[in-house]
Amino acid sequence: MGRNLEKNIQIKEEKTELILNAAVKTFAEKGYGSTKISDIAKEAGISHGLVYQYFTSKEEIFKILIQRSLEITKNTAEQNFSIKGTPIEKIEAHVGMYINFLRDQRDKNEKPYYFMVMHQAINFEVVSDEVKKIVNDNPNPLYNLIRPLIVEGQEIGEIVEGDPDMLTEFLMQIMLGIGISNNTGQYRAPLPDKNLIMRMLRK
Repeated sequence: MGRNLEKNIQIKEEKTELILNAAVKTFAEKGYGSTKISDIAKEAGISHGLVYQYFTSKEEIFKILIQRSLEITKNTAEQNFSIKGTPIEKIEAHVGMYINFLRDQRDKNEKPYYFMVMHQAINFEVVSDEVKKIVNDNPNPLYNLIRPLIVEGQEIGEIVEGDPDMLTEFLMQIMLGIGISNNTGQYRAPLPDKNLIMRMLRK
């Protein structure tokens, strides 16, 4: 591969990342419906026309960000649950890491932009059917990681009895609610202690 070709590929990759990083922040803060290509270009510090050299539309950019968000969630969850320990210890470790992540974001005055963009893809009507299909075809990987641990924990007597599907959904909704309340609007709710959340599961 010639040096010029390598340099061109590197420039293309760098510009692509620059645009995507600007886009995820812009979508998160302005919302998908209100965001224009010109907004993304302004955030990236490049011309409006340059964005179109890399992407055909804001929907294409949004779809790529959703796919990335799903991959980030999957990789992070798998890493969190790979620790040694009993089912309740693994769930508790994941909850603790999630709350610490939110606390770290707050301390840095930053926001989890991919989380906020995914929330829009799931809940906003303005998002296209194609984007919603991507989300529906790739369900939250947390469910498939948490539910077996709840079942196993019930079998060995360290997790409360009850419908494992309901307990899994309940835990995920609590974590989602914490994330939303800490990253939308002017008010940020206090972050709970992980032990407060784990009380609903621990037998």
